Amino acid sequence: IQNLRRSPLSATASRCKTPEETALALVRFIDSRGGAMPTSAMGEFYKEHPGAREVVGKLQGFVDQYSHLFVFFKDGGAGVIATQGGIQNLRRSPLSATASRCKTPEETALALVRFIDSRGGAMPTSAMGEFYKEHPGAREVVGKLQGFVDQYSHLFVFFKDGGAGVIATQG
Repeated sequence: IQNLRRSPLSATASRCKTPEETALALVRFIDSRGGAMPTSAMGEFYKEHPGAREVVGKLQGFVDQYSHLFVFFKDGGAGVIATQGGIQNLRRSPLSATASRCKTPEETALALVRFIDSRGGAMPTSAMGEFYKEHPGAREVVGKLQGFVDQYSHLFVFFKDGGAGVIATQG
């Protein structure tokens, strides 16, 4: 997808006349917001991309049609849409084999990235209990979740959703 994002088509994607142009424009829009966004932000996308609303139709169906580009998450609200991809090199690093020990903030951050990715790239913060069960010591390393997410903002993004919130990996 990286080459597609830089292709000549990307310069004209804002016209959104075809599903492919619309999908590319949406990937770029979501990536510019950290790789994930609440579906409530689609209004901004439609304002920036005339014709996209008609091409997209029902968002869930569009996301399903382009599942190689997008993931949709239910979050107790309207949902979150994220792009596929992300920090693949970090996820494949040698550290990933030992990340479950969660002795350092870096090990914990990588373990959390992998945990969230295993759930599609985003999750409600209420699922942190499961993460802490799987990764002993992580609760002490993380401390306040918002502070940890802010510290590793190149890896995570937090969305308020009317509940406890959603944490997603950067795409």
